[in-house]
Amino acid sequence: MAFTLSTLLLSLLLMSRTSTATVPTIGNGQGASSLTTTSAGRTATTFTTECVIGNGVTYRGSVSVTQSGLTCQRWDSDTPHRPEIHKREYVNAGLVENFCRNPIRGFFGERLDRPWCYTTDPQVIFQICDIPQCSESTTTPPMPSTSTITTTITTTTTTTVTMPELTSPTESFTHTPLHPEVLSSPSNASKIVIGETVMLTCTTKESDGSYHYSWELDGEILPAETNRVFLYTAQTEGTHIIACHVLHQSEQYTSWNHILIHVLNKDTVTLACTMTLRLNFTSDLEQLDSPRAMALVQQIELWVQSAVQNKSIDGIVSVRIKAFRPGSVIVDQNIYVENAGTSEVELIPNVAAALTQAAREDSLLPVDPESIGMRSIVQCLEETVEVNNVTLTFPATSGGRFAYSTERCPRTTLDGGLPRGSRSCSGDIGTGMVWSQPFLLNCNHNLQTLAETNVTNTNLEDVATALQLLTLDGSSLTVTDVTHAAQVLDNIATVPSVVPTDVGYSALYTVNQILDAPETVLKDTQSMGLPPSRIVRSLELMLDKVNLDGTRFHRILPNIAVDSMEVPVSAFSRGLGFEWLEGEVLYTVEDGQRILKMQGEGGARYAGQVEASISLPKSLLDKTDSEGLTHVRLNLVVYQSSKLFQSNQSGQSTEGMPNSRVLATWITNQSFQDLPEPVNLIFLPLQEDKAAQTNVCAAWDFSLAGGVGAWSPQGCTYMGSTTDGSAMCSCNHLTNFAVLVGHQDKKHEAPLSLITTIGCALSLGGLVITLITHLAFKSLRRTKAHFILINLCLALIAVLVVFFTGLEGAKGNSIGCMSVTFLLHYCLLAAFLWMAVEAFVLYQALWKVLGVETHLTWRFALVSLLIGWGK
Repeated sequence: MAFTLSTLLLSLLLMSRTSTATVPTIGNGQGASSLTTTSAGRTATTFTTECVIGNGVTYRGSVSVTQSGLTCQRWDSDTPHRPEIHKREYVNAGLVENFCRNPIRGFFGERLDRPWCYTTDPQVIFQICDIPQCSESTTTPPMPSTSTITTTITTTTTTTVTMPELTSPTESFTHTPLHPEVLSSPSNASKIVIGETVMLTCTTKESDGSYHYSWELDGEILPAETNRVFLYTAQTEGTHIIACHVLHQSEQYTSWNHILIHVLNKDTVTLACTMTLRLNFTSDLEQLDSPRAMALVQQIELWVQSAVQNKSIDGIVSVRIKAFRPGSVIVDQNIYVENAGTSEVELIPNVAAALTQAAREDSLLPVDPESIGMRSIVQCLEETVEVNNVTLTFPATSGGRFAYSTERCPRTTLDGGLPRGSRSCSGDIGTGMVWSQPFLLNCNHNLQTLAETNVTNTNLEDVATALQLLTLDGSSLTVTDVTHAAQVLDNIATVPSVVPTDVGYSALYTVNQILDAPETVLKDTQSMGLPPSRIVRSLELMLDKVNLDGTRFHRILPNIAVDSMEVPVSAFSRGLGFEWLEGEVLYTVEDGQRILKMQGEGGARYAGQVEASISLPKSLLDKTDSEGLTHVRLNLVVYQSSKLFQSNQSGQSTEGMPNSRVLATWITNQSFQDLPEPVNLIFLPLQEDKAAQTNVCAAWDFSLAGGVGAWSPQGCTYMGSTTDGSAMCSCNHLTNFAVLVGHQDKKHEAPLSLITTIGCALSLGGLVITLITHLAFKSLRRTKAHFILINLCLALIAVLVVFFTGLEGAKGNSIGCMSVTFLLHYCLLAAFLWMAVEAFVLYQALWKVLGVETHLTWRFALVSLLIGWGK
């Protein structure tokens, strides 16, 4: 498509309800050297073609040689130099052909003072171009107002300008028919801050064929990233080139393309700003790459930079528009201040004041001064509020956390010492962090009264927040406290309505705090018939109906991590994977550094720092798709310990202790059993010394142990270990998974049980026959040896009878278990003592041959009975 000046003007039109454009004829000696976007007399943007204004950012001429005479390299070419600046990321910079330009951020993120270009000389990467400065008549056009926006062309020479034809961004990088393209989400994420995550998707115009994907970051291949989707989290500042390589596996040819992302330095302060423009909202503003949106974006960027600079705020200011929303035109944007000389706390009111003053004094951009809002993207600032005539002060709190008031309940109340109030700080990098409504605790409530409270939709949030406060010190919880807390969680989960997001987070924090309780407390709770696993059930019920914050309910806490999200059914076509990572620099929690990461298509990556990972099979698509579903709710929970998974280990359970995190995955309102493709899991052992023992992959089965639940190996197979010692498991269903050690081998249980039964039965039969024979013949009862043999048979018969009848009957019964243990110990001890008496008699027979009485006497019988059966 030919690129003419009229096409360029289109990107600057439609800035208000009334727009006009005057475009001269191009050709035959009539050209344009200056293009000015105005608003009734005031300058907005001036483009030049024969000279430069200032640093030449607005130069759009056709000079294509450097000041030393080197020919410029095309902006869409990767030889002899790979461009760090590309027209897809700098859509407003006029990067066409090989013409000299000065993109707004310049080379490697630095602003140059003149237009420049890459050179065709392999030894010279880039060089400044020699273009004259414009005259004052060109650089001082009239100023605009807010009523109408007019686009005009000012001609200062008669040079004919023929604008070149733009090539497709993908054609310049494509050497084969695959035509790959790297798309980012959000779409305008060419400038991000450290810690921000961008989803990059490699797409091809060809829909058929089998492709293999690989990713390259700054020239270094990432061997673990082999999926079409790459989640890039910025960790180092500077400009980064991220390239996607696509290999057609059948025809063995490769294509590639790249995207450029600039990561601001780590000291950059990012502010989330919203403001309203007095303009009519039209549907084309929903797409940031539409002509009107791009023109408005550029005008806002210049206005914000000018307003902040006029207030002499230190630092380099840049702007990233996130979205335009209806309501006149509501602008969501991030304002970045690099090398700021003040703290974020001071910068927020200063920038807000600068924009407000500019909105009141400057009519260049029709901003409503009362609509300007400024927030931090990382924390909620300290605030003092009044609730029911009680003053509460909340300290500065990081986003995604709860804050507790500095005011405490009086020591004379039931809740003496606990915070009087709490509130959450929530938001994201786009909206900024905001405080929720504060909650005031009734200091005379305790867990028992809370457990007796009837939970309804009206008091749901109050009950959840009170529960969170009452369990704040998890290490001091008692068995009674845990029991009451479990009851309240059950009451919250069984409310028939949708659970609000804040209620869900309060319940999650409560579970995290309960996991701080001593393990002995949770075991005692289990022995009282109130299993902690009911807390797991309540959490799962709540996650099934919690209101997602957007499309995701996500939180990482010291003892538990949760991710509940709506995913399209089509996402299962390539498989989904999740990883629980250790040693990441982001999402720091109290017990260290952790991150729960969705790996996207293709499943999880296997890496040494992965503590737990799961790869979901593509076969999940079959059932969800067969039911006509378009989206499903996928839930993932990681427990740092197995404290809540206490069991009597009965039925088909696997006796053993978990030596890994517990990882749970399920899909709401869906049951998956006997999947044709396995669910693959990897677990890093908690204790390496136990990892050498025999491992068994197990799943928690709530149907065992009378509904309490227990670990079961059914449906799971141990697949060996990785090079770093992690255990690999394969299961055919979805539930809670872990790796156990010190388990009972159930594989040969049936034949071993049969051998034991036959052997014990033969032993019992032989003992009974021996006893009957001695009792039937009087002559066999006259000697000491036969008397001892009769009592030894009785003791051994008692051992076998108790062993056969008592063990099975005592399972799940603590009193029965203690009784069987006592009887077994007593009967075995009696057998040993009768053997000792037999040894004494045998000693006398061998060493004291003369004078030894072998016949049974009443005195010997009495003494031996007291020794053998006890006094």
